[in-house]
Amino acid sequence: IDERMTKRPRFKLGDGVYGSSAVEKKPIRINNISDDKRFGEGTSYANLSILAVPMIYRNKAIGVIACHDKNNSLSFSDDDMALLNNLANQTDVAIIKSQLNDNIENTYIETITALAMAVEAKDPYTRGHSSRVSEYVDQMSAYFNLDDQSRKTLHDAATLHDIGKIGISDRILRKTGNL
Repeated sequence: IDERMTKRPRFKLGDGVYGSSAVEKKPIRINNISDDKRFGEGTSYANLSILAVPMIYRNKAIGVIACHDKNNSLSFSDDDMALLNNLANQTDVAIIKSQLNDNIENTYIETITALAMAVEAKDPYTRGHSSRVSEYVDQMSAYFNLDDQSRKTLHDAATLHDIGKIGISDRILRKTGNL
């Protein structure tokens, strides 16, 4: 595989084969690129032929899947197009699900952070305590070579270990004697 293809290429909407496929929201099949210069640099990865299929989610193109130079042949068949179209349909759903999971994860982390900050705002004496406990737990988890899910669970528990302070009156939390 050409090294350029292993990186994350980006193309402007409307430019080249990929950008045109995304804008038009339909597959583009060029079975002999030497006879078809409509798309200029958009065929730069291909030498003979190209098949580009957009990934559409909720009527918006989120990417394009393309194949080039089928077995050093000049033609992609209708079956090739159907297969790549099915792959594009499955891939766009997987990408959107991944993005939604990332959004949920970010919201979860933001919520935990906000709760930890609320605990620390209630008791300024222990400011930074939750972060320090989380750092110690992270180090211990690494030392004991725990799996990623266990590390995450322990980190979150350490961050929230004083969450009960939120519901305790300041009169009790800040009293001078023993609790």
